Amino acid sequence: MSAVDHDFETAQSREYSGVNWIKACAAFFGIALCLAGVGMWIVPQVEPTASMLLMKFGVTVVEISAGIGFLLIARTED
Repeated sequence: MSAVDHDFETAQSREYSGVNWIKACAAFFGIALCLAGVGMWIVPQVEPTASMLLMKFGVTVVEISAGIGFLLIARTED
């Protein structure tokens, strides 16, 4: 067993007890995207046209889908 193999095994056997920043960021951006998708409909408009409503609907679907995806990433087990 070489020194590199020994270091690799000890690094794998150590358990990380800190905050998983990737999952925390995924949860933050997931919530932010879901709120942005809902918030688009709360903001008042002067005169909504059919094409504007269709565009808002499409962007909302994409934002909420991405937000749910990020939230699912944050819930996965290590």
